[in-house]
Formats: sequence, C-alpha cells, structure tokens
Amino acid sequence: MAYRQSVHWPCDVQIISPESGLIVLLCARGTCLVGTAISNGLIKMRKKMDPGFETPNKAPPTLLNALTWAIHMGVSSNLRHQTLNGIEFLLAKGVPPLVFKSSVLVLRCLNNIVGGMSFVILARMTGSQSVEEKPAMVEVGSIAEKEKLVDGGDDLEINQSTFK
Repeated sequence: MAYRQSVHWPCDVQIISPESGLIVLLCARGTCLVGTAISNGLIKMRKKMDPGFETPNKAPPTLLNALTWAIHMGVSSNLRHQTLNGIEFLLAKGVPPLVFKSSVLVLRCLNNIVGGMSFVILARMTGSQSVEEKPAMVEVGSIAEKEKLVDGGDDLEINQSTFK
C-alpha cells in the first residue's frame, strides 16, 4: 500500500490560499454535524433516563450550528492561523528563543480567547445561539415571615437560615 508523502514547506515559503480556508470550512462542517448530532443524542438519552432533567440551554439547530462552525473555521480561524504564523515567523528571526517561546504562548492564548469570542458573536448573528432573558428573581418566604421580621417577631431564631 502506498502512502502519500507529506510536503514540508520551509518557513519562508508559507502559502496563504483561499483553498486552505475552504478545506477547513468543509472539515469543520462535517465534524460539527457529527458533534452536534452526538451531543443532541446524549441529551435525549439523559432525558429518557432522568425525566426530571432539564437542559440549561436550548439545543442549537444541527444544520445551522454546523454551518456557523464551518463559516467560523473557514474564515475567522483560518485568517487568525495565517496571521499567527506570520507573526511567529517574524518573531523567530528577531528575538531570543526564550522571548520567542513566551510570545508564542501568549499569542496562542490570546488567539483562543479571540476565537471563542468571535464564534459567539457569529453564532448570535446567525441565530445558532440565542440570548435568553433571565427570569426575574422569585422571593422566597411567606408574607407572615416577612411581617415577623419587620415587627421583630419572637420566633426569629427559628426562622433564620444556617447557610453561610
């Protein structure tokens, strides 16, 4: 069986092309379809096993979520990846190794944060993720208990919570 040999580009011959973004986009679409379907399936299985279980968030539509991930990976992620490679290439030539390695760590962490934020923004724009208003806080306790507290009731010690 013949194996395809990988092509190793020297650092100064990096190729930036729209095709690389398209490949990432298509791969992300496929993996997101599978991932979202598995996630939704696990949630349904949990609900069957535990009928009282309620998900904290509404499950996103599978196809829309896959398309959103594909756009994010093909455009934002690919652009950020190419930019980081360029910055790292320039830094490797101009700074000492310790500074280079430290800057790579910081840049990659910042890239992670920016990537997460850009996905959330895109997901909200496409409707894949929705922002729901949190319900108003419900007061706990009866009116009689409140009146005892206001009047300085006799059973105040009994009604106090031990939660700290």
